[in-house]
Amino acid sequence: MRPSPLYGYVTAAVAACALLAGCAECEGDFDCPGIKVCSSEGTCEAFVCAVSSDCPPTQACSQNRCVSRPAPPTPAEADAFIIEAPPL
Repeated sequence: MRPSPLYGYVTAAVAACALLAGCAECEGDFDCPGIKVCSSEGTCEAFVCAVSSDCPPTQACSQNRCVSRPAPPTPAEADAFIIEAPPL
């Protein structure tokens, strides 16, 4: 049995989409299997974190990934000075 001409057009469209346009694998988490989530690039990837408490204490959650927390700011020099009173 000979395939329908429509089959060729659909196959060509899918191939062109995948090669030229970089079609997204997903648009939302519901498009991904199991516990995978949809990344901002449109690909399904393993779930890592949703909030910073899902990560180790030295890391924070950013876009489903645990990343190093930035170093805490160093205390600035005080904007005050000491005035010593003359001896009595």
